[in-house]
Amino acid sequence: MSVIVYIGLFTFQVHTQTVPQPYMELFQFLLVPVLWERPGNIKALVRLIQAYIRVGPGQVVATGKIEALLGVFQKLISSKANDHEGFNLLGSMIEYMPKDSMANYIKGIFNLLFTRLTSSKTTKFVKSFLVFIFIYTNHYGGASVQVKTISGVLKPDLQNIGSFSGNH
Repeated sequence: MSVIVYIGLFTFQVHTQTVPQPYMELFQFLLVPVLWERPGNIKALVRLIQAYIRVGPGQVVATGKIEALLGVFQKLISSKANDHEGFNLLGSMIEYMPKDSMANYIKGIFNLLFTRLTSSKTTKFVKSFLVFIFIYTNHYGGASVQVKTISGVLKPDLQNIGSFSGNH
């Protein structure tokens, strides 16, 4: 919710840290699988869900839809065309949602990521994964990441890091 305050010639918009209830009632419908089938919806839906997570992380947790969000993440990273959007969603979840709400899912998330890394990695996926690792370690601390595992999987890619270019 935002409140607009007029003071003389200046207008200020003050934001509160909650998502208004009418918008929260729409949240569950954003996770309906049929919406995610159309490629044109994906970027917009991810950005909208990221806004919900950023503004009202506690409200999102209270909906009980973390597993549904992770299902969307899993669907997105399984697609070479949309894996970066899965990382965008996951990054927002790690950055803004309470740590304790994500704790039970971290191992499964890393299993999914390592499975994709070992089965069908692309340059775009590796770059997105590295960005995610930085977000994760920034939020959870470096001790929570098993560097040997990551470096073992990514060693050939890290040796050719100079060849990573572009926005992919």
